[in-house]
Amino acid sequence: MDRNKLIRLFESISLSINIEDIELNLPIAFSARYDLAKASISDVRFEFMLIKEKRHGSIESFIKQAERISKEVNKPYILVFSEIESKTRSLLLKARIPFVDYKGNFFIPDLGLVLNKELPIFKEQQFSPSEQLVIIYLLLKDYRAINPEQISFSTGVSVPTVYRALKTFVARNWLQSGYGEYSFKKEPIEVYNESSKVMINPVKRKVFVDFDHFETLKKETYLINNMKLAGLAALSNVSMLSKPASTYAVSNKIFNKLIKENSLNKKFIFEKQIGNSIEIQLWKYDPFTINDKEGVDPISLFLSLRDVNDPRVEIELDNLNNNIKLNLEERHAY
Repeated sequence: MDRNKLIRLFESISLSINIEDIELNLPIAFSARYDLAKASISDVRFEFMLIKEKRHGSIESFIKQAERISKEVNKPYILVFSEIESKTRSLLLKARIPFVDYKGNFFIPDLGLVLNKELPIFKEQQFSPSEQLVIIYLLLKDYRAINPEQISFSTGVSVPTVYRALKTFVARNWLQSGYGEYSFKKEPIEVYNESSKVMINPVKRKVFVDFDHFETLKKETYLINNMKLAGLAALSNVSMLSKPASTYAVSNKIFNKLIKENSLNKKFIFEKQIGNSIEIQLWKYDPFTINDKEGVDPISLFLSLRDVNDPRVEIELDNLNNNIKLNLEERHAY
């Protein structure tokens, strides 16, 4: 780590930085891979860790280990690069992860907040699909410690995108962050009531697949693992509705992948119901289940059906939403 270059960089924005060695009780592998230093800016009483890779690895691994080091020393961190790649810079900016490089690129949101003494103001803009999937997962999965890697594994959302979503939720005052760890700041029911205002319908569009062709497809493990019961069929499993024909949800991305690989034959796919064809909902994010149940998660199910103009369905959706809120009220802020 070239400390002189870092000092000059901070001096260029009229900040005096002090960089010191630090003794840490970390595995030897960390010392072999990362160059670590403690830094402080006396003008704003801001202390943090500078972390630079000695040998290049994946950005996901770099973020993960930086979070771990940050937690160990109980200080925020800034990632250091010799020259950050454009793709990596864009990713870190979106995820609001602090970084600096020797070429003069830097992004330090914590420092910006200290200097400006203001928090971002959010308009009532709708969630991105990834943000919605992450917040639903957090609300429905009862984990006391929020684990970005576990969220990524369970939802299919990349680790950097998960971190980006978590930092957005912190800024919205729903979560709190302490040196790499995230937890609920507000009670889950409060988060749900506020976040539901900007949730989107997960269904991008609907198609219909020939029944016999669909039965053949069901033998494919890849499709079965990524397809969940949805629509009125899923609602009937948790309500008094009589069971209709099955409807399934799969992500639009996976559906297009199956077509590209010729696993799905286009001649058996229709835009309208023909005969006893099966309805497939193409979702904006990967549908997931709770406790390995057959149907999609209850929040996404509610969102996917709330525009249905049928009094019977509306009654059962109200009951479903009330049950969601009741379950969330039973949980406490961590």
